Amino acid sequence: MPSIIISKTEKQLLLENEELRASLAEANETLDAIRNGEVDAIVVSGADGEKVFSISSAETPYRVIIEEMNEGAVVVSAEGVVLYCNRRFAELVSIAPEQIMGSWFNQFFPKTDIQKYNDLLQAGLKGKTDGELTYIKNEKAHPIHLHLSFSPLPAELLGDVCIMVANITDLKLKEDELRRSHETLEQQVIERTAELTQTVDELANSQGAALKMMNDAVEAKNTLDILNKELAFQNEEKAKRAAELIIANKELAFQNDEKEKRAKELENANKDLEQFAYAASHDLQEPLRMISSFIQLLERKYKDKIDQDANDYIHFVVDGSARMQRLLVNLLDFSRISTHAKHFEQVNTNAIVGQVITILNQLIAANNALLSSDDLPLVTADESQIMRVFQNLIENAVKFKKKAELPQIHISCTKQGNMYRFSVADNGIGIEMQYHDKVFSVFQRLHSAKDYPGTGIGLSICKRIVERHGGTIWFESMVGEGTTFYFTIPG
Repeated sequence: MPSIIISKTEKQLLLENEELRASLAEANETLDAIRNGEVDAIVVSGADGEKVFSISSAETPYRVIIEEMNEGAVVVSAEGVVLYCNRRFAELVSIAPEQIMGSWFNQFFPKTDIQKYNDLLQAGLKGKTDGELTYIKNEKAHPIHLHLSFSPLPAELLGDVCIMVANITDLKLKEDELRRSHETLEQQVIERTAELTQTVDELANSQGAALKMMNDAVEAKNTLDILNKELAFQNEEKAKRAAELIIANKELAFQNDEKEKRAKELENANKDLEQFAYAASHDLQEPLRMISSFIQLLERKYKDKIDQDANDYIHFVVDGSARMQRLLVNLLDFSRISTHAKHFEQVNTNAIVGQVITILNQLIAANNALLSSDDLPLVTADESQIMRVFQNLIENAVKFKKKAELPQIHISCTKQGNMYRFSVADNGIGIEMQYHDKVFSVFQRLHSAKDYPGTGIGLSICKRIVERHGGTIWFESMVGEGTTFYFTIPG
């Protein structure tokens, strides 16, 4: 009889442990749905009732949700530097958020866990992964067991990896408690078995030994009854948690429907905005051409009949009209990147660069520019748009040359995974890296139009074209030594 009771309790302990782990996995699935953008909002219950938080952007609403979560949330760079953490994580490690952000995330783990953390971070840069680590604030503090879920972030968002941090210390303590109970129970069984074995030899001559054996059996049964009650209580708590997660899943499903509606509205709004930009830039050209034509007629007819100041004023109007005409043409081109785009097809980038050199032949010859190029690959792209990217980059490389040195431009390409990385390098005046974002913004210039003609929209067009193809564009530069522009296109 004692061995049967012991076996039943051991199975119940193992079953309870598995159910607790399943509950944690279910909670992680809910968090994954939030991180992956499968939902648009979350309903948070509080003292003031239920509040709906939208996740339609990466700004304030999203951070409000992160701050309201019961789990810690951390955003790190590819090197492991903390770029953001929410309130819950700061409370978990008992450090102010402003002291955490900008520090190394691996500082929170003991040396024995650093390699495991590094492996998780590298895996998290490529895809979702998770693991368990330990945080120990100091030698006197109790260790905190953490479950970390790593997810890579899109390029347009801050940081490279989002890490959701769940405190599983209670789960670990329950597991340890169950393990100790199991070991204690096994030890008791061993001890009772030894005692019973010894008693068997005395049963023939000792009725008292038989009674002692019965009492020991009763005591073992009482111990098992107590353990069963504790396990029943834990089962009730697990059932409550499961019910809460079911309700949360239903709410998230509703919010997902709302997200799809919102995405459709945003898509329509973007199309309307692009059509407006196209119409505005197109319709404004006709009155501008009329102004330019009549002011030029005025200049030719009355040039010798008015003073020099009036001639200068006419020249300013003509020059301003011409610059406005170029701005409108470029704005029209910018709006057409999506609205008048062609289907992707396999194109030869060697041939594209050759056509660009032909188009820019007069500019290249006038500046005695030296162009060289490696053998370039075939890519799947919109040929006219890729040609525009090369044309803008080469034209800028010639235009922003050093006065005392002939411009030298080299075009190359390397394969990186499933992407081709193109580069256009020059020996020009260079760009200060602090203006990295500014140069890709519409109508943003670093130099006056007098020194370097242009509209300030060429690199914006390049950026939009590259992003339409699923790539990115950036540059590296040193002032006075030259600039290299890079952009990627899927192979």
